[in-house]
Amino acid sequence: MVSLAGLLWPVPPQTTAVDAAGAGYRLPWEGGRRLFTLQAQQQGSHTGPSQQYAYDFSLGPFDGSPFTVVAARAGTVRAVRQSSDPSPDCDLRYYQLANLVLLDHGDGTGAMYSHLLKGSALVVVGQKVAQGQPLARSDHSGYWCGTGHLHFTVLDLSTWASLDRPFADVDAQRDGGRPRTGQWYTADSGLPRTAQTMAPRVFLPFLGRLHRGYPPLHEGEPRGFFPAPPRAGAGGRTTARNRRRRQRCAPAAAPSPPPSARSRRPALRPAAAGGG
Repeated sequence: MVSLAGLLWPVPPQTTAVDAAGAGYRLPWEGGRRLFTLQAQQQGSHTGPSQQYAYDFSLGPFDGSPFTVVAARAGTVRAVRQSSDPSPDCDLRYYQLANLVLLDHGDGTGAMYSHLLKGSALVVVGQKVAQGQPLARSDHSGYWCGTGHLHFTVLDLSTWASLDRPFADVDAQRDGGRPRTGQWYTADSGLPRTAQTMAPRVFLPFLGRLHRGYPPLHEGEPRGFFPAPPRAGAGGRTTARNRRRRQRCAPAAAPSPPPSARSRRPALRPAAAGGG
């Protein structure tokens, strides 16, 4: 007999040994909200023992607006820094000045949340926090490039080595529980969600600064490599540059068909009244 269980209710993916090791982690922003992965593991600046499994998340590929950062896993606050002002793009003088929150998970591992907004920390050292509890807001403090974002990584607290851990709310069958560069993900407390693909060609954040002048994506806008300008009344403003850009990108008008031979003939004069 054929089973209909999979048709009546979605069957969750099989849990592997690697998934079980990191089953306690969820995406570090508010549930139900969708964010963009600027950089995933072992890409761009995410190299070396302490950074190779880090992630950069933002509201969009060109939208560095602050958002609420929450605990990806329950733990105890081990360190907080929130005194640094926002820093310029790619300025090495600010490398050690990122605002951050460090959580200790109690099993020798911890999670670092970096580039936070000055004065936005909602927790203090020694405080116990639950999974999903707000910690602070993202920004662009410390050394960052391109688009302001949250830098998140799981660490071995004895060696400060970055650890590979999957997220329970990232599709395990498609992505292995690990966000991928150029993908949108929705934080959720239920079953894993499948990522929504953006354009196949996406710049890494340290190159994205070259296109900082382009406006962020909005709901309903086409997701090409260069985002469309925001619609009037959709949270953005229509500028002269955006109007010119739309005119340049608009498809060329189809050429008018050549006049027919009949249309080139002189119009016939109406016959005089009474003639015949």
